[in-house]
Amino acid sequence: KEREKKVYFSDINLNCSSDKKNYYNNEKVKVKCLMENKGNTNLDNISICLMENCRLYNLGVSEKAQGEFIISLNKILGKKAFKVSAENDKLVKYYDLDINVFEIPNINLITNIKLINYEEIKEVEFNLSTNTKISNVILSFNDKKVNLDSFNNSKLINLNLAGKNIKNNLVKIKLTYEDE
Repeated sequence: KEREKKVYFSDINLNCSSDKKNYYNNEKVKVKCLMENKGNTNLDNISICLMENCRLYNLGVSEKAQGEFIISLNKILGKKAFKVSAENDKLVKYYDLDINVFEIPNINLITNIKLINYEEIKEVEFNLSTNTKISNVILSFNDKKVNLDSFNNSKLINLNLAGKNIKNNLVKIKLTYEDE
């Protein structure tokens, strides 16, 4: 309520940026804010705040200062606008910093592979599951590749595998994907 009575800070430039735009929810965001006094008087006791973190500055005429903040994203998901404020007892200015926060993909691959003799070709079922949407999925089994569209939850894949293509009883599985 006290902020509602304050006048807009026209004599200060406030620009903030993060080190990137997209984050996983286990990451920390480093935010840098640059302030510049564009007026013709000194600006004293300016608090630059992001969430609960504040830094106090005094800016002379044409003086610049830089502040840095670290934000933990533990319980944040989706597009998020963080409001940075520069204020003293009479004036206030805001800067909105937009970032995207994604859940870390948890991907599981379960299969029913059993012994396949050298001369045999057997159908093998693979269950690929994920907690987030993934796309451009490529599953490689030895020399076979399967391209999948984007999906969320789980996907069943049935492949015919030839025993002669399995060397040393090992199936080499490679999974590549893109998340949001």
